[in-house]
Amino acid sequence: MVGYEIQLFDDAEKAASTHSSGSLYRYVVPRKNAIRRAGEWNSIDVTCAGPRIKVILNGELIIDLDQATVPELRQKPLAGYLCLQNHGGNIEFRSLRIRTLIRQGA
Repeated sequence: MVGYEIQLFDDAEKAASTHSSGSLYRYVVPRKNAIRRAGEWNSIDVTCAGPRIKVILNGELIIDLDQATVPELRQKPLAGYLCLQNHGGNIEFRSLRIRTLIRQGA
C-alpha cells in the first residue's frame, strides 16, 4: 500500500477504471484501456522521475501526472522497489529493462 501498482490483466475492450489495465491501481484511471487481447504481447513503459509518473501502454500515453496533484498520492515515496506480481495462472514477461534516471544537476 506504500508504493504503486500498475494493473495489467485480461480486460481488453473494457472501460478504463481505477482497476483496469494501465491504472495506478485504486487511484488513477488511465486515459483509455490500451491492453491487447490475451495471447498477444503487450509493451509498457513506466517512467517515474521525481513526482512525475508517465505510463505508455502499447505506444499510447495513458497516464501523465504529477503525484502532488492527486491528494491520495501526495505522500507516496519518490523511490522504492520494483515488483512483478501474479495472483495465479500463467504469465510471461520478456525484454524487461530497468534504468535509473539521473537527475540534472546531480
